[in-house]
Amino acid sequence: MGDVHGPIPAGGVSLQLLDSAQGQPIQTWRFSDQREITIGREDGNDIVIPDPHVSRLHVTLYAADDSWMLVSRGRHGTLIDNRYKILEKIGEGVIENLFK
Repeated sequence: MGDVHGPIPAGGVSLQLLDSAQGQPIQTWRFSDQREITIGREDGNDIVIPDPHVSRLHVTLYAADDSWMLVSRGRHGTLIDNRYKILEKIGEGVIENLFK
């Protein structure tokens, strides 16, 4: 099977984990050379969130056509901008509100 990923968007991607009560960043991660990023509570993910509301493999982000695609891997979707999403194209800038 061929490579399904596109080139890494210029500048990579920054991800922020926000405090659900205050909306303030708790932690920030920066990826500039990966074309796929996994997020979940299980060891082995690129970002590990040890929270029972986070699936073992919660989200995969992958580079596609100079942007990022977010694929929710958990049973209930992923909260983005106060809406549950399964698949979402992410443009330039920081991805916020992935977890609340």
